[in-house]
Amino acid sequence: MKQTSIFLPMKKTIDYVGFASQKGEIDVYLAPGKEVKLVLFYHGFKGFKDWGAWHLMVEQFTKRGLSIALMNGTHNGIGSNLTEFTELDLFSRNSISAEQKDIKEAFFTLEEFLKSSDLTLKEKHLIGHSKGGANVILFAKHNAGIKSVSSWAGVADWESLFSFAEKEQWKKDGVLHVTNARTGQDLPLSHEIWVDYNQNEEHWNIMKAASELPMPLLLIHGTEDEVIPIGQSRQIYDLCLHALLIPIERANHTFGASHPWTEEVLPTHLDEVLESTIDFILDSDTEIMY
Repeated sequence: MKQTSIFLPMKKTIDYVGFASQKGEIDVYLAPGKEVKLVLFYHGFKGFKDWGAWHLMVEQFTKRGLSIALMNGTHNGIGSNLTEFTELDLFSRNSISAEQKDIKEAFFTLEEFLKSSDLTLKEKHLIGHSKGGANVILFAKHNAGIKSVSSWAGVADWESLFSFAEKEQWKKDGVLHVTNARTGQDLPLSHEIWVDYNQNEEHWNIMKAASELPMPLLLIHGTEDEVIPIGQSRQIYDLCLHALLIPIERANHTFGASHPWTEEVLPTHLDEVLESTIDFILDSDTEIMY
C-alpha cells in the first residue's frame, strides 16, 4: 500500500434527479482554478460512491489539476445512510436505460453547479468500474462532449454479465435474486432489466460502441480478476485501434480494495490504477491516432 496524506480536498455534495424522477447524490471535489477539467466516476453493479477506498483516490486527481465527481446511481439500492442496500425495489429496476439517464442528468447537474460557482467547464472525462466501465463506454458513444473514457475491470458484453440467469425462468417468475457476498442479502433483479436490454440490444452493444468511440479509450484490468476476466478487456482492445490496455499484474476485481476500507492508505494496485488513469487523462487528445 502506498502512503497518502491524511488531508483530503473539501467536497461539495449535490443532488441530481435521474431516471424515473429519482434523486441521487454526487460528491464533487474541485481542483484549484477557474477552468475545470471534470472527471465523473461511475460505480459498478452492487457498487456506490462511498464504497471501499474510492474516497481516498480523489486527492490524486485534484493535486494534478483534475476535479472529480463520485456519483450514486438513482437505482443502485443505497439508502440514506449511503452504505447499505435498503432500497431494494429501486435496485430491482436498475436497467441500462436507467444508468445511462443517470449519467446524463449527473453531468447536466454538475455543469449547472459549476456555472453557479462562476467556474468554466473545460473538459469532461468518464471513468467506470466493472459494470460502470460498460456504461461509460456506451454513454461516450451516444453523447457528445466526452474527451476520454477509462474502463476499470469493465464488462465487454451484457450476455456474459447475466450468464448466471436462466432466462425463461426469470421471465416466468418476473424476478431473480443475486446474493451480495458482503452483506448476505438476496438482491432482486426484475425481468424488466432483461427486457430493456433486448429491446435496445444494438444500441447497448458494448463492443460496437467501443469500436466507434471518437475519443481515446483506456482499459485497465487486473490479471487475477475473479469477477470479470481480463479477457473481456482484451476483446475490446482487439477491436479498438484507439484503445490502450494496461494489465495490473496480480490485481483482483477491486484492485486490492474492499468494503469497508479503514486504512488511510490506498491499496498498491489501486494506486497503480490511479497513476495510469490520471496520466492517460492528462495526455488524452481529441484526435484519435490510427
